[in-house]
This record gives sequence, structure tokens and C-alpha cells, in this order.
Amino acid sequence: MNDRLHAAGTTRINQYVVVVQARAGVRVAEFLTEREIRSFAGTLQAAEGGRRGPAFHGIFTDGLNAAITPRRRNQARELRKLIGRLNGSTVPAAVALAAEWAPRLTAAADRFEAALDAFDTASAAHDQAFRTELNCRAEHSRTVDELVGRVRALFPEDRPQQDAVFPLAGATPARTDGETEAETGEPPAVPEPAPTTAPMTTPPA
Repeated sequence: MNDRLHAAGTTRINQYVVVVQARAGVRVAEFLTEREIRSFAGTLQAAEGGRRGPAFHGIFTDGLNAAITPRRRNQARELRKLIGRLNGSTVPAAVALAAEWAPRLTAAADRFEAALDAFDTASAAHDQAFRTELNCRAEHSRTVDELVGRVRALFPEDRPQQDAVFPLAGATPARTDGETEAETGEPPAVPEPAPTTAPMTTPPA
């Protein structure tokens, strides 16, 4: 029972580490995706003489911010739409860039979606591990309660015996005469220091 609870807790903690790593992967992928979109937008403007011309407006239909402001799945979907508009554009500036930039943007979208998928998988596994741990905790609690009842039934009037089997949390057994620190695991009591000055006395009336 204790081993199952310990194993469940360890699994949940290990899975949480995977979630943290996957979340970091999403942040990196999101940053790189946004950087690629901005780079493409700058290249497209340069191809149109340094301005936002027909090619730019035909691909970034709602402006650059609409492509980079959404987060996670929403940004990935917007990027896929942008790639579709790039491939379907007949504006010369866009056609000239499509051969290079469509694969680059597609690769960025693939990496981003893969990072999102990894995060979703890790999160689902962590949630399942946490549910398993909660079930083990509940089972452990029920079993302990049952055992406590049995011990009390066996020793109904013997509180020391009950406490010996199920000691109170944080309770320290008292040292008996003759026990050493090694036997009890507790250091010896340190006496209070003697006063450095004589105690004040009440002057006679």
C-alpha cells in the first residue's frame, strides 16, 4: 500500500517535469514562429519597394498583428491560413517569394504544432497520474483508518499500546532512564545557562 502510494507520487512528479519541459518547448516554438512570420513580412515589403502593397495586403489580410497576436493553437491556425494565401496569390511579388517562403513557413507551423501536441500529451499524462495518486491516497487513508480501528479494538484500554502502533504525527517518545542518544535518536537535553549576575532581591522594608 505504501509502495503503491509512493510510486504514484513519484510518477506524478516525474510527469510534471515532462510538462514543464514541454511548456518550455511551446514557448520556444512560438517565439521562433513569430520571428519567421515577421521576417517574411519584412521580406515581402522589401519586394514591393519597401511598402505594404497588393501582395502584402493579399496575404496579411488583417495586418501583421492579426498573424502574430494569437497564441498557441490560434496562431498555428492563422499561420496555416497565411501559407494558403501565399500559395494561392498571383501577385508577382508573392509568387516570386512563394518557392522559398512557403516551405519555411510550413516548417515553422509543423514545429509549432508538434510542440503543442507534445504539451497536450504531457498534460494529459500528468492529469492521469494525478488522478491515480489521489485514488492511492484515498485507499491509503481508508486502510489506515481500518487498521487504527482494529488496534483500538485489540487494546481498548491501553493507550500507550495504541500509540506504539500508530504514534501521533510529530510525537517524540520520552527518553527512559539509561537510554542513550543512539538508542532514542534524540540528543540529550541542554541545561539552561546559569545567570551571569546575581538575582535581584527585594530590599528589606
